[in-house]
Amino acid sequence: MKGGSAARTKPVIKVNLGTLRLGANASVQDSTTTATDSGAAIDITGGTLQLEDKSNVGGNVSPTNGRGAINYESGDLKLAGSKTDGLASVITVSGNTDGEGKPSNVFVAATKKISVMQSIAGSSIGISKKGENPGKDLPDAFSGVGTPTATQERTSQSPARVLRRPM
Repeated sequence: MKGGSAARTKPVIKVNLGTLRLGANASVQDSTTTATDSGAAIDITGGTLQLEDKSNVGGNVSPTNGRGAINYESGDLKLAGSKTDGLASVITVSGNTDGEGKPSNVFVAATKKISVMQSIAGSSIGISKKGENPGKDLPDAFSGVGTPTATQERTSQSPARVLRRPM
């Protein structure tokens, strides 16, 4: 699904009820938004977004100080869940930028957590930090390579448990 060449004031997809599964080869790309309070591609304000093997969110542009390609405010964001052969699900959420060309991929509200349902080794998922409210926004990003381990996750008093993959 492509967002088109004209800037939008709303995301391409809004998840506010039910479950949306982006499965194999599903892609949301090339959307530009002028709204600072929503994602350029996807807004999760309730319900569940489940990114599955070979799904891709890339090439989207949000404004400077915006909410990235995927804005996760409430509801659930789940990674993987479609592979039954025991192999890793490869998910890509990268290559999204803000008005200054800086990475702007997934914005996670301070009280939310991303659920990793199975191995996502080989995935590229950028978790963007919004730095307007230090101590209330996401913790500083860190990198993990390969299958996430307990030491690669933030599980203590951090407002969100996230994993930043190299982009």
